[in-house]
Amino acid sequence: MFRKTFLVCKSQFWRKHLLPNVLCNKTLVRTHNYSGLTSRIYNTSDLQHFKSNECICSHLNCLCTKHRYYSNILSGDVTELQKSQCERELKKIVELFPQPRVTLNELTTKTPQKIFEVHYRQISSAPKGRRKAAVNNDWICTYSFIWPEKMKFECTAISKRQAAEKAAIQALHWLYYNKRIDSKGSPIYDEVVLNELRTKLNESIEVSISDNSVERIERIWKDYEESIKDVYEATFKNAKHSVVTPAVLTRDSTIDEDDFSEDDLRTRGGIEVADMSEKVQIHPVYGKSITPPSESTLARRERTLRQKFEKYEEMLTPLPIDGYA
Repeated sequence: MFRKTFLVCKSQFWRKHLLPNVLCNKTLVRTHNYSGLTSRIYNTSDLQHFKSNECICSHLNCLCTKHRYYSNILSGDVTELQKSQCERELKKIVELFPQPRVTLNELTTKTPQKIFEVHYRQISSAPKGRRKAAVNNDWICTYSFIWPEKMKFECTAISKRQAAEKAAIQALHWLYYNKRIDSKGSPIYDEVVLNELRTKLNESIEVSISDNSVERIERIWKDYEESIKDVYEATFKNAKHSVVTPAVLTRDSTIDEDDFSEDDLRTRGGIEVADMSEKVQIHPVYGKSITPPSESTLARRERTLRQKFEKYEEMLTPLPIDGYA
């Protein structure tokens, strides 16, 4: 009876005080054996002060595991990661701007001045030997930008067109990711610069003139009022009167004499000119005033043309259409 009571007390002591300590030690050993895991232990009271089985669970909860999350992106060389990221960005640029050279040319038309220049050169190599000629190799295309800042984009390819395409894509990539153009290829200006330009345009212009300049301006204006203004107004008035009033038409080598008879030229005076002042005709080439011909002048002109036509008709070869005329 006494032995039984001793065993029961011993088992209870083991379960209350020693078992939690053993379990915790085993748990800590197992935790340290895991790779990729870290454990954090809170500062708590000693395990021997736990008085029930619930203390085991509460003590085990003090072991909080934190997982280290690994990513495949971090594996490998840094240059390879940058290269893959750049390739993805270039692919996006190609999707946004399928014709990069056309987009850059349109960008130039949307800016007040030319923002870039394109240069081409071909790599030529001279092989060893006298009989071997120089070989033209790849093409190099260079886009030199002056806006938004001085930049150069250079690419090499087998053909001239491919080199230009690659360089244009590189330029668009830099402009787009630096927020200098939008998805449509239109330029994006800096708001700070635009605000400065607006303030400068709206500012009032202040001009300071020295006393000597003021005296000189007053002297020039006085000379104009006294000696130049009257001459200018008189000349302008005479010129205006000559345009309104037609002058008498005289013989001129530039005008066909057949249009006017000699009698008309002799008898044309101020009265006839006054009668025709209501309807003035100006020569379309020489700018001189002309009057319509009289009936006798028209009859003589018609007779002259008919004589010339009859004279020329004998010398011409008859045509099939002449019988139907």
